[in-house]
Amino acid sequence: MVGKWHLGSPGPIQRGFDAYYGFKNLQAHSNDQWEPADYVRLPAGTPAELAYEAGKFYVTDVFTDYALEFLRQARTTREKPWFLYLAHSSPHFPVQAPKASIDRHLATYRRGWDVLRAERFARMQALGLIAADAVLPPLSLVPVEADEAIANGFSGKPNPAWDSLPADRREDLARRMATFAAMVEHVDQGVGRILADLERNGELANTLVVFTSDNGACYEWGPFGFDGRSRAGRTDLHAGEALAGMGQAGTHSSYGSAWANLGNTPLAMYKHFCHEGGISAPLIVSSWPAGLKPSTAWIRSPTHVMDLWPTVAAATGATVPRERAGKPLRSVSGRSLLPDLRGEAVPERGIPTAHEGARGYRLGNWKVVWGKRQSAPVAWQLFDLAKDPSEQRDLAAEQPAKLKELADAWMAWARQVGVQPR
Repeated sequence: MVGKWHLGSPGPIQRGFDAYYGFKNLQAHSNDQWEPADYVRLPAGTPAELAYEAGKFYVTDVFTDYALEFLRQARTTREKPWFLYLAHSSPHFPVQAPKASIDRHLATYRRGWDVLRAERFARMQALGLIAADAVLPPLSLVPVEADEAIANGFSGKPNPAWDSLPADRREDLARRMATFAAMVEHVDQGVGRILADLERNGELANTLVVFTSDNGACYEWGPFGFDGRSRAGRTDLHAGEALAGMGQAGTHSSYGSAWANLGNTPLAMYKHFCHEGGISAPLIVSSWPAGLKPSTAWIRSPTHVMDLWPTVAAATGATVPRERAGKPLRSVSGRSLLPDLRGEAVPERGIPTAHEGARGYRLGNWKVVWGKRQSAPVAWQLFDLAKDPSEQRDLAAEQPAKLKELADAWMAWARQVGVQPR
């Protein structure tokens, strides 16, 4: 395994991985990308296989390097299959990337989020990802904060129009987003390096490759982002050398709610919420022609990250264990996605979500959402995602029976797994 563990103890080796390179602090989710001392090779005492000259260590690229190194080691025992879990921390804040990569994206993001939202929306329609008659929704609200400084003065208000901002703020924000985009670029390049390595070694045709993310774009905490410690209410307006040095060693910035709104186009809200902008993420399944026919079709059935383990088990013919170290294991909550990937009909099932007080439950095209950090009173909302994927028209008053059905299903799940409603 390589990258972000974020589960504390027991760590990845105790959980069954043979090798790990990633965060020294196993509860961490982000660190300075330029600082080698923040990262560690496990099991303890294992020498690091790779070394970097001063100033050449950038962990998004280093994670790819170690993924390739672990694949090289796995090939010494070719009679055994291998499993690689590469968990990039990019593009999580702090937004950091090589300066040349940042500069490549500046011209794009100087155009601002309003123009780019409209262009992305039109491109999604052209690709068939969203309906041709869909309407781009307004900019999402900035979640309510008791401390206005944390929300940059926009608590409970819509994200501002790009052209309403002064030139120096736009330049600061363009560089924040260009840095984020550069991080994504380096992840993309790394994935390409791994696929090329698999092809060179004759393994690509027999490898199931899954690419996904853990949540939607993150708004923390206002449209101008933050600097330094999260939730301290500090947002710098960079200029001169500070602006040019954004994203380099020792800096710690986020990109803010308005760029996150762009990233979630055309969905509502952000990470921390159970609206689609918080929980929808890409799921791309590639390669493995021995088990799946090549297809570029969009697969519309709702899925969840809990489905990945049973999918891998089904693809490899592995038996799902019933116990570990003499202790019984809970039954797997997810299901194999191989029928979906093969275009087969699959039965409807409810998919619950919960995050820091936010709630959601989806059944087919129907979904209920319980919000938070909003000016209006919080209550269950009901949406028909087939007609309203942006969750703009609340049907709770029109469909009270469906609202109650899904809200009751969420409460039953919460009791079963021990979620305490806030």
